[in-house]
Amino acid sequence: MKRFVLIIICSIIFFPIDAIAQVGKYRSGIFLSHSTGSKIWGPNGSVTSVPQEIVVYNRAHGLFDSDSVKLSRRDWPEVPWNNEWERWHRIFDNADTLADIRPFLANNKIIIIKSCFPSSELARIGGAADTLTPDSKTIYNYKWHWRNFISVMKQFPENYFVVWTNAPRTPATTSDEAARLSDQFCTWAKDTLFKSNDPVFGAFPANVYVFDFFHKLADSSGKLPLYYATAPDDSHPNSLATALVAPQFVQEVFDASIAYEGSATIPSIPFLIMPENGSVDLVDQPTLKWTKDFNAISYHLQISIDSGFNSIILDDSTLIDTSKMVGPLANSTKFYWHVRAKNSIGTSDWSERWNFTTTSFTWHYSASQGWNLSSLPIYVSDFRTNILYPSASSSVFEYQGNYLSVDTIKCGTGFWIKFDQEESIPIKGIPIMNDTIDVIEGWNLIGSVGIPILVSSIISEPGEMITSSFFKYDGNYNITDTISPGGGYWIKVDRDGELYFTTTPIMNPAGHINIQLTNEYPPPAPESGSNSITADENVFRLSNHPNPFNPKTAIKYYLSIPTHVKIAVLNLLGQEMKLLVDGYQTAGDHSVSFDAGDLPSGIYFYKIQTTGLTQLKKMLLMK
Repeated sequence: MKRFVLIIICSIIFFPIDAIAQVGKYRSGIFLSHSTGSKIWGPNGSVTSVPQEIVVYNRAHGLFDSDSVKLSRRDWPEVPWNNEWERWHRIFDNADTLADIRPFLANNKIIIIKSCFPSSELARIGGAADTLTPDSKTIYNYKWHWRNFISVMKQFPENYFVVWTNAPRTPATTSDEAARLSDQFCTWAKDTLFKSNDPVFGAFPANVYVFDFFHKLADSSGKLPLYYATAPDDSHPNSLATALVAPQFVQEVFDASIAYEGSATIPSIPFLIMPENGSVDLVDQPTLKWTKDFNAISYHLQISIDSGFNSIILDDSTLIDTSKMVGPLANSTKFYWHVRAKNSIGTSDWSERWNFTTTSFTWHYSASQGWNLSSLPIYVSDFRTNILYPSASSSVFEYQGNYLSVDTIKCGTGFWIKFDQEESIPIKGIPIMNDTIDVIEGWNLIGSVGIPILVSSIISEPGEMITSSFFKYDGNYNITDTISPGGGYWIKVDRDGELYFTTTPIMNPAGHINIQLTNEYPPPAPESGSNSITADENVFRLSNHPNPFNPKTAIKYYLSIPTHVKIAVLNLLGQEMKLLVDGYQTAGDHSVSFDAGDLPSGIYFYKIQTTGLTQLKKMLLMK
């Protein structure tokens, strides 16, 4: 068994030592002991003797010498003397210039943090806007702070962390509402968050323990009884409170930390998940996935072009997640890959060796954040929009005098599509080298081919068709002289006909279009124009809550008119996992529950369809 070193981190430490906040009063204080006069603290917070409760614990568990539990420091941070939950949030984010916790993490196994009774002066339940004022004392902010610093603690599995819940206040120093809110928050911390029942945080890390100090002393009203208080107007616990809680604290914390240390082992060999072994015709930027091991700190991924891993093209031993998008890789090439898991104790053996083969051609669609005017310049095996663009935040809208939502797209046709962030999407297919595009009198939204085409090379049938300039979209409309692969373009023509995109030289110049400048601009993007049916995300007021969720969430939506409604849940591949609604519904607000208890953690999409309208949104299942 390794030596345990306990570091207590809190501005105001245990029970009688709480009074250390009154400078000079308890220079030689008492740690977890109600017998006065035991000199524990030396200069600068160092320890000169072991508290009696720890001595008893060591004897009861046969822990002696280097194996025994010890105390190394009493209090921190001291400048300023503030240990509110908001400050712990900043400290664990390394955003507090006066309190660097990293040396403690490196040199001590057990870290215990707490906030004192001022934290029990909660003002209200609050909401998301409270995070704009992080020091606001609301339940929403407190949950936010705890989720944050416990997420950081999870990243240090070599340490064991203990977080105290709030300290209750006496009736004279608090209100009924503040006491009730503090009771509610501490109940959530111990019975919801710690037990992995919080739908936002999900699984609670094994290297963190919640010591529910609040409910060991508070009465049914959430206040500190006077027989546990130093004085009616002083909420510091007295010696009777120390005698009650100190043994419980030592027993709970060190039982849990010893159990955690004993459970640490070399990680298991990961199992590979996707792409399936022997997969062919993959894009040149595939995402590789494998199973998670609880004891692993990181993963080591290798990709090679030979089965013996003599010609390694990727060697990454710093991976924290259990997936990675790799590439771009060479086309029409067979690749081999394997993974192993690592922690401070050791490294697992390599996983099985799997292989996959890339396709002959991969086109990379570059999506900008917000609305994109796009087209598909390659022939693909599946033209469904949710297969081609699974991460889009809107439906795909084509223009036919008005904007219409479509589930499949056509080569040669331009369309609007929206994304929440800039990204590159690999799509496999065969480049289109030449195309004939039908146009009608007026504005047309057209597509592109697989190579750049100069506007001056475009010919028409009938010949010398009068057109406007070609307009592209990059947040605003601009005239372009080149039709680039993947772009969508507006053009206005004076008659019905056809446009020819070709790289073959045309000897008859009379066939070329006749571009005439105009002050007229194309129709606006879908969400801003009165001539559009709409691509606005608020048409349905579609949302789900909670998100992230585990395992249930409620999908809510609004229908402006009675209509047939279909709502389905899709996976990342666009495959329908569950059909939630399929029938006629009245106008108004509606809600449907989605239970993902039989699905693995990950990103899913939910799609609503009515007559002429479709909308897709993302949700995250965290188990």
